Amino acid sequence: MRKKLILLSVLLAGITILSGCSINLGRTANASPLVFDQTEFDFGVVKQSTGKVPHEFAFTYQGDQPIDITSLPTSCGCTTAVASPAHLTKGDKGIITVTFNPNHHAEPAGKFFRTVSIVTSPRVATPELKIWAQVDMDVGPQIFEMQTPDND
Repeated sequence: MRKKLILLSVLLAGITILSGCSINLGRTANASPLVFDQTEFDFGVVKQSTGKVPHEFAFTYQGDQPIDITSLPTSCGCTTAVASPAHLTKGDKGIITVTFNPNHHAEPAGKFFRTVSIVTSPRVATPELKIWAQVDMDVGPQIFEMQTPDND
């Protein structure tokens, strides 16, 4: 099943490249009514011993109709996100706090990134938030919250 999914992904990417088109995954091409001060943040080197590190992404809602931020799915379990407030009307300012946990599981060597998607109701175009980090393994894999046979 996994091989079929990979093959399908490669095939769709190839068709997209050859046709010069992009695949729209439900987002509109319009500018987002959620206007962020920044959409990327680099934590730099994060020591395991530091524990969880948060970053606040400030935004202003400039849409005409009220919306709700209904979920903030992340690209990995090591990253969480919370919006405040979740209900927005025109002119409201808010913050999405993204927290990275260097002790959740083993991370790639070197610098890597994680993403946060913003899902609203009704649906509007939204930017993707991105955090960058590099983990300093100053404590070791024995403290990972998710243990696997490779890091026991």
